[in-house]
Amino acid sequence: MAIRHLSRTHFDTADAVEMPAGTTAQRPGSPVAGMFRYNTEDNQFEGYTTEWGAIAGSGGGGSSAVERQTHSADGNTLAFAIGQSITDENNVSVYIDGVYQEKSTFSVSGSTLTFGTGNEPPNGTNVEIISYASALATTDIGQVQNDTFSITTPTTAFTLSIAPTNKAHTLVYINGVYQEKSTYSISGTTLTLSSSAEIGDTVEVESRKTLAPTGLTYSNLDSDLFTATAAQTSFTLVNGTPAAKSQTLVYINGVYQNKSTYSLTSGAIVLSTGADAGDEVEVVSMEGLTSPNVAIADDSVSTAKLQDNSVTSDKVGSEFKTSSSLTAAATVDVDYTSAQIFTLTPNASTTLNITNPVIGVSKSVIVTGAGSSYTLTFNVGGAAGTFNKISGDYDDTASTKNFIQLTCVSTTEFWYSISQIAT
Repeated sequence: MAIRHLSRTHFDTADAVEMPAGTTAQRPGSPVAGMFRYNTEDNQFEGYTTEWGAIAGSGGGGSSAVERQTHSADGNTLAFAIGQSITDENNVSVYIDGVYQEKSTFSVSGSTLTFGTGNEPPNGTNVEIISYASALATTDIGQVQNDTFSITTPTTAFTLSIAPTNKAHTLVYINGVYQEKSTYSISGTTLTLSSSAEIGDTVEVESRKTLAPTGLTYSNLDSDLFTATAAQTSFTLVNGTPAAKSQTLVYINGVYQNKSTYSLTSGAIVLSTGADAGDEVEVVSMEGLTSPNVAIADDSVSTAKLQDNSVTSDKVGSEFKTSSSLTAAATVDVDYTSAQIFTLTPNASTTLNITNPVIGVSKSVIVTGAGSSYTLTFNVGGAAGTFNKISGDYDDTASTKNFIQLTCVSTTEFWYSISQIAT
Protein backbone atom coordinates (compact mmCIF):
# COMPACT_ATOMS: atom_id res chain seq x y z
CA MET A 1 0.00 0.00 0.00
CA ALA A 2 1.39 3.42 -0.97
CA ILE A 3 1.23 6.28 1.54
CA ARG A 4 1.60 9.78 0.12
CA HIS A 5 2.31 12.97 2.06
CA LEU A 6 1.72 16.39 0.54
CA SER A 7 4.31 18.06 2.75
CA ARG A 8 7.58 17.09 4.37
CA THR A 9 7.70 14.56 7.23
CA HIS A 10 9.87 15.15 10.30
CA PHE A 11 10.79 12.34 12.69
CA ASP A 12 11.56 13.78 16.12
CA THR A 13 13.73 10.90 17.34
CA ALA A 14 17.37 9.88 17.70
CA ASP A 15 16.61 6.31 16.61
CA ALA A 16 16.40 5.27 12.94
CA VAL A 17 13.94 4.84 10.07
CA GLU A 18 13.92 1.40 8.43
CA MET A 19 13.85 1.53 4.62
CA PRO A 20 12.35 -1.14 2.33
CA ALA A 21 14.93 -3.88 1.74
CA GLY A 22 15.24 -6.76 -0.69
CA THR A 23 17.28 -8.40 -3.45
CA THR A 24 17.83 -7.06 -6.95
CA ALA A 25 15.09 -9.37 -8.23
CA GLN A 26 12.67 -7.89 -5.71
CA ARG A 27 12.92 -4.33 -7.02
CA PRO A 28 9.55 -2.74 -7.87
CA GLY A 29 8.25 -3.91 -11.25
CA SER A 30 7.31 -0.39 -12.36
CA PRO A 31 9.79 1.94 -10.65
CA VAL A 32 9.39 5.72 -10.67
CA ALA A 33 11.98 8.44 -10.15
CA GLY A 34 12.69 9.12 -6.49
CA MET A 35 12.34 5.54 -5.20
CA PHE A 36 14.85 4.58 -2.50
CA ARG A 37 15.57 1.16 -0.96
CA TYR A 38 18.30 -1.08 0.52
CA ASN A 39 19.64 -3.85 -1.73
CA THR A 40 20.33 -6.89 0.49
CA GLU A 41 22.16 -8.63 -2.34
CA ASP A 42 24.70 -5.83 -2.90
CA ASN A 43 24.67 -4.62 0.74
CA GLN A 44 24.08 -0.98 -0.21
CA PHE A 45 21.35 1.63 -0.56
CA GLU A 46 20.10 2.34 -4.08
CA GLY A 47 17.80 4.85 -5.74
CA TYR A 48 15.89 5.13 -9.01
CA THR A 49 15.91 8.04 -11.46
CA THR A 50 15.81 6.56 -14.95
CA GLU A 51 17.52 3.41 -13.72
CA TRP A 52 18.56 1.83 -10.42
CA GLY A 53 21.94 2.90 -9.06
CA ALA A 54 23.92 2.76 -5.81
CA ILE A 55 23.83 5.78 -3.52
CA ALA A 56 27.25 7.00 -2.35
CA GLY A 57 28.06 6.54 1.33
CA SER A 58 25.58 3.65 1.57
CA GLY A 59 27.85 1.35 3.56
CA GLY A 60 29.46 -0.44 0.63
CA GLY A 61 32.67 1.43 1.40
CA GLY A 62 33.30 4.92 0.04
CA SER A 63 31.81 5.95 -3.29
CA SER A 64 29.77 3.72 -5.59
CA ALA A 65 32.88 2.90 -7.65
CA VAL A 66 31.84 -0.76 -8.11
CA GLU A 67 28.44 -1.18 -9.77
CA ARG A 68 26.54 -4.22 -11.07
CA GLN A 69 23.61 -4.18 -13.47
CA THR A 70 21.68 -7.16 -14.87
CA HIS A 71 19.40 -7.15 -17.91
CA SER A 72 17.24 -9.70 -19.77
CA ALA A 73 18.04 -9.53 -23.47
CA ASP A 74 15.32 -9.59 -26.18
CA GLY A 75 17.57 -10.37 -29.14
CA ASN A 76 17.24 -6.87 -30.62
CA THR A 77 18.44 -4.40 -27.99
CA LEU A 78 22.02 -3.20 -28.34
CA ALA A 79 22.15 -0.52 -25.61
CA PHE A 80 22.10 -1.35 -21.89
CA ALA A 81 22.34 0.80 -18.75
CA ILE A 82 25.59 0.55 -16.78
CA GLY A 83 24.34 2.21 -13.60
CA GLN A 84 27.06 4.85 -13.39
CA SER A 85 29.02 7.03 -15.80
CA ILE A 86 32.12 5.30 -17.21
CA THR A 87 34.75 6.90 -19.43
CA ASP A 88 36.52 3.79 -20.73
CA GLU A 89 35.32 0.30 -21.68
CA ASN A 90 38.46 -1.06 -20.01
CA ASN A 91 36.66 -0.35 -16.73
CA VAL A 92 33.70 -2.60 -17.63
CA SER A 93 33.35 -6.40 -17.58
CA VAL A 94 30.37 -7.87 -19.44
CA TYR A 95 29.02 -11.43 -19.26
CA ILE A 96 26.22 -13.05 -21.27
CA ASP A 97 24.89 -16.12 -19.46
CA GLY A 98 28.20 -16.20 -17.60
CA VAL A 99 30.44 -16.00 -20.69
CA TYR A 100 32.86 -13.08 -20.71
CA GLN A 101 32.51 -10.66 -23.64
CA GLU A 102 35.64 -9.21 -25.21
CA LYS A 103 36.05 -5.44 -25.09
CA SER A 104 35.99 -5.28 -28.89
CA THR A 105 32.30 -6.34 -28.95
CA PHE A 106 30.94 -3.22 -27.24
CA SER A 107 31.54 0.47 -26.58
CA VAL A 108 30.81 2.74 -23.63
CA SER A 109 29.40 6.25 -23.59
CA GLY A 110 28.54 7.77 -20.21
CA SER A 111 26.21 5.38 -18.41
CA THR A 112 25.28 3.38 -21.52
CA LEU A 113 26.97 0.27 -22.92
CA THR A 114 26.26 -0.48 -26.59
CA PHE A 115 27.01 -3.75 -28.39
CA GLY A 116 28.14 -3.55 -31.99
CA THR A 117 25.70 -4.60 -34.71
CA GLY A 118 25.77 -8.36 -34.96
CA ASN A 119 26.84 -8.73 -31.32
CA GLU A 120 23.39 -8.18 -29.77
CA PRO A 121 22.77 -10.62 -26.91
CA PRO A 122 20.39 -13.43 -27.93
CA ASN A 123 16.79 -13.37 -26.78
CA GLY A 124 16.32 -14.76 -23.26
CA THR A 125 19.96 -14.48 -22.22
CA ASN A 126 21.07 -12.68 -19.08
CA VAL A 127 23.43 -9.71 -19.49
CA GLU A 128 25.50 -8.80 -16.42
CA ILE A 129 27.59 -5.62 -16.42
CA ILE A 130 30.17 -4.93 -13.71
CA SER A 131 31.71 -1.47 -13.90
CA TYR A 132 34.48 0.34 -12.05
CA ALA A 133 34.83 4.11 -11.84
CA SER A 134 38.04 5.41 -13.39
CA ALA A 135 39.79 5.76 -10.02
CA LEU A 136 38.65 3.35 -7.34
CA ALA A 137 38.99 4.43 -3.74
CA THR A 138 40.68 1.84 -1.56
CA THR A 139 37.40 1.63 0.34
CA ASP A 140 35.93 0.14 -2.87
CA ILE A 141 38.70 -2.10 -4.19
CA GLY A 142 41.44 -2.49 -1.62
CA GLN A 143 43.23 -5.81 -1.37
CA VAL A 144 42.86 -8.25 -4.29
CA GLN A 145 42.91 -11.93 -3.29
CA ASN A 146 42.66 -15.10 -5.39
CA ASP A 147 41.40 -18.42 -3.99
CA THR A 148 41.31 -21.63 -6.05
CA PHE A 149 39.51 -24.80 -4.97
CA SER A 150 39.80 -28.26 -6.57
CA ILE A 151 36.57 -30.15 -5.89
CA THR A 152 36.91 -33.74 -4.60
CA THR A 153 33.37 -34.00 -3.20
CA PRO A 154 30.21 -32.04 -4.12
CA THR A 155 30.57 -28.71 -2.31
CA THR A 156 28.55 -25.52 -1.92
CA ALA A 157 30.43 -23.59 0.80
CA PHE A 158 33.96 -22.22 0.36
CA THR A 159 36.14 -20.37 2.89
CA LEU A 160 37.94 -17.38 1.36
CA SER A 161 41.26 -15.92 2.48
CA ILE A 162 39.70 -12.49 3.06
CA ALA A 163 36.18 -11.18 3.67
CA PRO A 164 35.17 -9.20 0.57
CA THR A 165 33.42 -5.87 1.16
CA ASN A 166 30.23 -7.24 -0.44
CA LYS A 167 29.17 -9.50 -3.32
CA ALA A 168 29.87 -6.78 -5.88
CA HIS A 169 33.54 -7.15 -4.90
CA THR A 170 33.78 -10.80 -6.01
CA LEU A 171 34.24 -12.63 -9.30
CA VAL A 172 33.52 -16.39 -9.29
CA TYR A 173 34.43 -18.87 -12.04
CA ILE A 174 33.78 -22.61 -12.31
CA ASN A 175 36.00 -24.31 -14.88
CA GLY A 176 36.66 -20.85 -16.32
CA VAL A 177 32.97 -19.96 -16.73
CA TYR A 178 31.83 -16.83 -14.93
CA GLN A 179 29.11 -17.34 -12.33
CA GLU A 180 26.40 -14.70 -12.07
CA LYS A 181 25.99 -12.94 -8.74
CA SER A 182 22.51 -14.45 -8.30
CA THR A 183 24.02 -17.96 -8.10
CA TYR A 184 25.88 -17.46 -4.81
CA SER A 185 25.90 -15.54 -1.54
CA ILE A 186 28.63 -14.03 0.66
CA SER A 187 28.76 -13.99 4.47
CA GLY A 188 32.07 -12.88 5.95
CA THR A 189 34.74 -15.18 4.51
CA THR A 190 32.22 -17.83 3.39
CA LEU A 191 30.99 -18.04 -0.20
CA THR A 192 28.00 -20.33 -0.74
CA LEU A 193 26.88 -21.54 -4.16
CA SER A 194 23.17 -22.10 -4.87
CA SER A 195 24.09 -25.40 -6.57
CA SER A 196 27.06 -27.50 -5.53
CA ALA A 197 30.24 -27.70 -7.56
CA GLU A 198 30.89 -31.25 -8.75
CA ILE A 199 33.85 -33.59 -8.41
CA GLY A 200 36.63 -32.51 -10.76
CA ASP A 201 35.47 -28.88 -10.99
CA THR A 202 37.86 -26.00 -10.35
CA VAL A 203 36.35 -23.04 -8.52
CA GLU A 204 38.25 -19.74 -8.56
CA VAL A 205 37.22 -16.67 -6.58
CA GLU A 206 38.62 -13.14 -7.00
CA SER A 207 37.89 -11.13 -3.84
CA ARG A 208 38.38 -7.46 -3.06
CA LYS A 209 38.48 -6.10 0.45
CA THR A 210 38.40 -2.66 2.02
CA LEU A 211 41.74 -1.23 3.09
CA ALA A 212 42.48 1.62 5.48
CA PRO A 213 43.39 4.40 5.61
CA THR A 214 41.20 5.97 2.92
CA GLY A 215 42.71 8.36 0.42
CA LEU A 216 44.69 5.71 -1.44
CA THR A 217 43.64 5.32 -5.06
CA TYR A 218 43.51 2.43 -7.48
CA SER A 219 44.34 3.37 -11.05
CA ASN A 220 42.40 2.47 -14.19
CA LEU A 221 41.92 -1.02 -15.49
CA ASP A 222 43.78 -1.69 -18.74
CA SER A 223 43.15 -4.25 -21.46
CA ASP A 224 45.45 -5.98 -23.96
CA LEU A 225 43.96 -8.01 -26.82
CA PHE A 226 45.99 -10.52 -28.86
CA THR A 227 45.29 -12.87 -31.79
CA ALA A 228 47.40 -15.93 -31.05
CA THR A 229 49.63 -17.82 -33.42
CA ALA A 230 49.83 -21.60 -33.29
CA ALA A 231 51.10 -22.80 -29.87
CA GLN A 232 51.89 -19.24 -28.75
CA THR A 233 52.49 -19.10 -24.99
CA SER A 234 53.96 -15.64 -24.28
CA PHE A 235 52.01 -12.40 -24.65
CA THR A 236 53.82 -9.15 -23.83
CA LEU A 237 51.52 -6.55 -22.34
CA VAL A 238 51.47 -3.12 -23.94
CA ASN A 239 48.78 -1.27 -21.99
CA GLY A 240 48.71 -3.02 -18.63
CA THR A 241 51.50 -2.99 -16.04
CA PRO A 242 50.27 -5.32 -13.25
CA ALA A 243 52.57 -5.82 -10.27
CA ALA A 244 51.41 -9.39 -9.60
CA LYS A 245 49.38 -12.19 -11.16
CA SER A 246 46.55 -11.48 -8.73
CA GLN A 247 46.06 -8.17 -10.56
CA THR A 248 45.29 -9.85 -13.90
CA LEU A 249 42.29 -11.52 -15.55
CA VAL A 250 42.98 -13.63 -18.65
CA TYR A 251 40.36 -14.83 -21.16
CA ILE A 252 40.76 -17.02 -24.23
CA ASN A 253 37.85 -16.72 -26.66
CA GLY A 254 35.83 -15.27 -23.81
CA VAL A 255 36.55 -18.11 -21.36
CA TYR A 256 38.25 -17.13 -18.12
CA GLN A 257 41.61 -18.80 -17.44
CA ASN A 258 42.44 -19.98 -13.93
CA LYS A 259 45.50 -18.38 -12.34
CA SER A 260 47.17 -21.79 -12.21
CA THR A 261 47.29 -21.92 -16.02
CA TYR A 262 49.64 -18.98 -16.55
CA SER A 263 52.38 -16.87 -15.00
CA LEU A 264 53.32 -13.18 -15.08
CA THR A 265 56.97 -12.79 -16.10
CA SER A 266 58.72 -9.51 -16.96
CA GLY A 267 55.53 -7.83 -18.15
CA ALA A 268 54.31 -10.81 -20.16
CA ILE A 269 51.55 -13.35 -19.60
CA VAL A 270 52.98 -16.84 -20.17
CA LEU A 271 50.46 -19.65 -20.69
CA SER A 272 51.25 -23.16 -19.45
CA THR A 273 49.71 -24.55 -22.65
CA GLY A 274 50.05 -22.75 -25.95
CA ALA A 275 47.00 -21.14 -27.53
CA ASP A 276 45.64 -22.27 -30.89
CA ALA A 277 46.12 -20.21 -34.03
CA GLY A 278 43.46 -17.50 -34.22
CA ASP A 279 42.51 -17.62 -30.53
CA GLU A 280 41.52 -14.27 -29.06
CA VAL A 281 43.52 -13.73 -25.86
CA GLU A 282 42.48 -10.81 -23.67
CA VAL A 283 44.33 -9.69 -20.55
CA VAL A 284 42.70 -7.23 -18.13
CA SER A 285 45.20 -5.61 -15.76
CA MET A 286 44.57 -3.77 -12.50
CA GLU A 287 47.30 -1.32 -11.74
CA GLY A 288 49.10 -1.20 -8.37
CA LEU A 289 48.10 0.80 -5.32
CA THR A 290 49.58 4.28 -5.00
CA SER A 291 49.63 6.51 -1.95
CA PRO A 292 49.38 10.28 -2.55
CA ASN A 293 51.04 11.32 0.74
CA VAL A 294 48.30 9.93 2.94
CA ALA A 295 48.21 11.86 6.21
CA ILE A 296 47.27 10.26 9.51
CA ALA A 297 45.53 12.71 11.81
CA ASP A 298 47.09 13.48 15.18
CA ASP A 299 45.90 11.25 18.03
CA SER A 300 44.05 8.97 15.56
CA VAL A 301 45.93 5.65 16.03
CA SER A 302 44.41 3.49 18.76
CA THR A 303 46.07 0.53 20.49
CA ALA A 304 43.70 -1.76 18.56
CA LYS A 305 45.59 -0.77 15.40
CA LEU A 306 48.96 -1.84 16.82
CA GLN A 307 50.14 -5.40 16.39
CA ASP A 308 50.72 -7.27 19.65
CA ASN A 309 54.39 -7.21 20.77
CA SER A 310 55.23 -4.77 17.99
CA VAL A 311 56.46 -1.89 20.20
CA THR A 312 60.06 -2.74 21.09
CA SER A 313 62.78 -0.79 22.87
CA ASP A 314 63.95 0.49 19.48
CA LYS A 315 60.66 2.40 19.16
CA VAL A 316 60.53 3.71 22.74
CA GLY A 317 61.45 7.36 23.27
CA SER A 318 64.98 8.15 24.38
CA GLU A 319 63.68 9.51 27.69
CA PHE A 320 63.01 5.88 28.73
CA LYS A 321 66.35 4.37 27.75
CA THR A 322 69.07 6.98 28.31
CA SER A 323 71.18 8.15 31.24
CA SER A 324 71.97 11.80 31.99
CA SER A 325 74.88 13.08 34.10
CA LEU A 326 73.78 16.05 36.20
CA THR A 327 76.06 19.01 36.94
CA ALA A 328 76.67 19.57 40.66
CA ALA A 329 75.23 22.75 42.21
CA ALA A 330 73.19 23.83 45.20
CA THR A 331 70.03 23.37 43.10
CA VAL A 332 70.05 20.82 40.27
CA ASP A 333 67.20 20.60 37.75
CA VAL A 334 66.05 17.07 36.92
CA ASP A 335 64.10 17.19 33.63
CA TYR A 336 61.67 14.26 33.88
CA THR A 337 61.37 13.99 30.08
CA SER A 338 65.08 13.98 29.23
CA ALA A 339 66.30 10.61 30.53
CA GLN A 340 65.39 7.49 32.53
CA ILE A 341 68.42 7.44 34.84
CA PHE A 342 70.22 10.47 36.30
CA THR A 343 73.62 10.46 38.03
CA LEU A 344 75.15 13.06 40.33
CA THR A 345 78.14 13.56 42.64
CA PRO A 346 77.28 16.64 44.74
CA ASN A 347 79.70 19.40 45.73
CA ALA A 348 77.36 20.89 48.32
CA SER A 349 74.08 20.15 50.07
CA THR A 350 71.74 19.79 47.12
CA THR A 351 68.08 20.31 46.22
CA LEU A 352 66.89 18.16 43.31
CA ASN A 353 64.33 20.30 41.46
CA ILE A 354 61.97 18.15 39.32
CA THR A 355 60.82 19.75 36.07
CA ASN A 356 58.32 18.51 33.45
CA PRO A 357 56.86 15.78 35.70
CA VAL A 358 54.80 13.03 34.01
CA ILE A 359 52.11 11.34 36.10
CA GLY A 360 52.57 7.57 36.39
CA VAL A 361 56.21 7.60 35.28
CA SER A 362 59.09 6.51 37.53
CA LYS A 363 62.67 7.78 37.27
CA SER A 364 65.91 6.73 38.94
CA VAL A 365 68.58 9.03 40.39
CA ILE A 366 71.97 7.64 41.49
CA VAL A 367 73.78 10.03 43.83
CA THR A 368 77.36 9.17 44.83
CA GLY A 369 78.29 10.41 48.33
CA ALA A 370 80.96 13.15 48.49
CA GLY A 371 82.16 12.38 52.07
CA SER A 372 81.24 15.83 53.38
CA SER A 373 77.96 15.25 55.22
CA TYR A 374 75.99 16.95 52.48
CA THR A 375 72.18 16.72 52.59
CA LEU A 376 69.67 16.03 49.84
CA THR A 377 66.20 17.56 49.47
CA PHE A 378 63.55 17.76 46.74
CA ASN A 379 61.51 20.44 44.99
CA VAL A 380 59.13 20.34 42.00
CA GLY A 381 59.01 23.28 39.62
CA GLY A 382 60.88 25.46 42.11
CA ALA A 383 58.35 24.85 44.91
CA ALA A 384 58.23 22.46 47.84
CA GLY A 385 55.66 20.03 46.47
CA THR A 386 54.86 16.79 48.31
CA PHE A 387 57.51 14.08 48.52
CA ASN A 388 56.40 10.93 50.37
CA LYS A 389 59.33 8.84 51.54
CA ILE A 390 58.71 5.09 51.48
CA SER A 391 62.03 4.01 53.02
CA GLY A 392 65.73 4.79 53.34
CA ASP A 393 67.88 7.84 53.95
CA TYR A 394 70.58 9.61 51.98
CA ASP A 395 74.15 8.57 52.93
CA ASP A 396 76.88 11.05 51.93
CA THR A 397 79.73 8.70 52.89
CA ALA A 398 82.42 8.99 50.22
CA SER A 399 81.78 6.75 47.18
CA THR A 400 78.50 5.38 48.60
CA LYS A 401 75.93 4.83 45.85
CA ASN A 402 72.43 6.10 46.78
CA PHE A 403 69.75 4.63 44.50
CA ILE A 404 66.71 6.92 44.55
CA GLN A 405 63.47 5.85 42.83
CA LEU A 406 60.85 8.54 42.22
CA THR A 407 57.29 7.95 41.01
CA CYS A 408 55.11 10.88 39.99
CA VAL A 409 51.48 10.55 41.22
CA SER A 410 50.42 14.13 40.43
CA THR A 411 52.09 17.21 39.02
CA THR A 412 53.19 18.22 42.53
CA GLU A 413 53.35 14.89 44.41
CA PHE A 414 55.89 12.07 44.36
CA TRP A 415 56.62 8.85 46.24
CA TYR A 416 60.27 7.85 46.64
CA SER A 417 62.67 5.41 48.26
CA ILE A 418 66.44 5.53 48.88
CA SER A 419 68.62 2.43 49.08
CA GLN A 420 72.30 1.56 49.05
CA ILE A 421 74.30 -1.43 47.85
CA ALA A 422 74.05 -4.23 50.40
CA THR A 423 77.18 -5.03 52.40
